[in-house]
Order: sequence, then structure tokens, then C-alpha cells
Amino acid sequence: MKKILLVRWGGLGDLLVALPAIRLVRSGFPSAAITLVCRREYGSLLLQAKTVDELVGQDDSRVLSLFSEAAPAGDKRAAWLEGFDLVVTWLNQAKGGVPGASGGGTEGGGRHLAICYDARGREAISLFFFQKTREAVGWEKPPGADFQECARLPLSTMTDDPGLPFPRRPGRSRPLIVIHPGSGGEKKRWPLENFLEIAGRLRERNADGVFVTGEAEAALDRRVEAAARSIGWLWLQSPALGSLAKLLADADLYLGNDSGVTHLAAACGARVLALFRNDLVDIWRPFGESHFLSADFVDLIGLECVWSAAAELLCN
Repeated sequence: MKKILLVRWGGLGDLLVALPAIRLVRSGFPSAAITLVCRREYGSLLLQAKTVDELVGQDDSRVLSLFSEAAPAGDKRAAWLEGFDLVVTWLNQAKGGVPGASGGGTEGGGRHLAICYDARGREAISLFFFQKTREAVGWEKPPGADFQECARLPLSTMTDDPGLPFPRRPGRSRPLIVIHPGSGGEKKRWPLENFLEIAGRLRERNADGVFVTGEAEAALDRRVEAAARSIGWLWLQSPALGSLAKLLADADLYLGNDSGVTHLAAACGARVLALFRNDLVDIWRPFGESHFLSADFVDLIGLECVWSAAAELLCN
């Protein structure tokens, strides 16, 4: 196996639930050149971690011609594919036009596998992708790596951000908290005022902290910035993902919603307290040292319940 093409659509969380399967392929074919199709800004994490060797943006013309439902057969498609010995696509649901979606095949010279999630079993999507990839490739056991190991993002090759004013954990006298109060969907967000209340209580316990927001939370920025200033915490707006990964790995506690950053925190080995809707927690939960509180609606998760869980995790 010399060249492998991996494909994963979607946001940061979508990519990271496929991380165990991607690292499984890397472990099974350590000498292969692996190309990953995804959003470049997210795939850069896996490139820095040396989990993949090349990135192709999901809006690349070769990808659009390959995975369009009306993709015409022709030299451009065949020329790009014929050099790959294996193509694996992970999908949240079955999608027309994807090579291998009917169970595999050989188009353009290589084997094509589409791993389509089956929500009927309510299995965690990351574990489903991992197990089905192992079965599809024909490994009875993971080749040299188990699921939990593959769910971790290697960080040793990522560069530190010298602008972050916190010492490493061995030299730190106060706990470091990272809070990400946003999510791609508003219905997944615990009320901002609750996050700010938790942050204030943690500061009263002499915790240092960082609020992290991105483009999806632009409407929250003014309130988050004011809260951070009032308690002496740092506010990071859309930080580089490599720097954020290093920060999360060094945090004593991460608190957030069902979001891509929460999946990143878990993949970096952080102690995670995540707030989910009941209908999503089983499927979209991250692994690692992750703890969950859930309700039918996220805003029904009680403030005191979250505070008790956060305080207990810090004590332990």
C-alpha cells in the first residue's frame, strides 16, 4: 500500500470524530503516503501531527468532480484516482455519488470504501467509524493501536505559541481553565451567563482561565471580552488550532458545549466537562477523559449541577 486517499467532509467536530479511524489507517500503513480531503483549516492539525502527509481542500476541483452526484467520467477523475491504492470516505449518512458507497469497488485502479454511519444503533460515531474501517480493511485487531490511543491527537510536533502567558503545568501554582461557550448551533449552547458565572466562581478559587470563541460565536464576543477583563482572564478569538491544541493539552479543566473545540480538547487529552442534548450525547460524545452532563434541552442543565461537577473534577 503506497498511496491512500482519505475523505471527511464537514467542520472540526466532524473531522475529529474520524480521527481514530484516520490514525488507525496511519498505524496500519505506516509507510504509505496519505492524502486527506477536508477543510484545510482543520486538516492542518493532522498535517502538523504527521498523521497525514498531504491536504486537499474539500472545495478542490478534483474533489468536486469526483464526488458530485453528476460527476462525469473522464480523464481528470481517472488520472487523479489511479495513483491511489485505497480510498476511504467517512459519511454521517449515505450519500449518492461517492465512490464505494454501495460497499466498495475498484475505480481508477484502487479500492474504494465508503463508511456510512448507521444511526439506528445509537453507537458513538467515532467508535463506529473506527470499527467499520478496521473490518473493511480486513484487520481482525487494530494494527498496533487501540481505539483510545487512536483517539488522541499527537502533539509533539506542534509548535508552542510564545504569546500565551501561562507556565507549563509542572511550574504552575494555580489551575488553568479553558472555557468555550459556543457551538455551531445555538440550540447546542448552554446560556452564556451560566458560563460566565462558573468562570467567576473559579476565579474566586484562584484559577487562571481562558475564554475561547470563534466565528460562530461572534455575537457573544463583546460580553465574553468584558467578562474576561473583569476577572483577569484571557480571551482568545479564533486562535490558530495548533496553538489552541497545545493550550487545551495543558489545561487542568475544559468546559464547553457540543462543539468542535470540545472534540479537540478531548483529542488533546484534556479533562473535559461537556454539556450535551440528550439526543446527541450518545452519538457525538468525544472520548478520552471526558465527562458529560445532558438534558433534553441544553439550557435545562442546572448551573449548580455544572458547578458541582467542575469543582469535583478540579479536586480530583
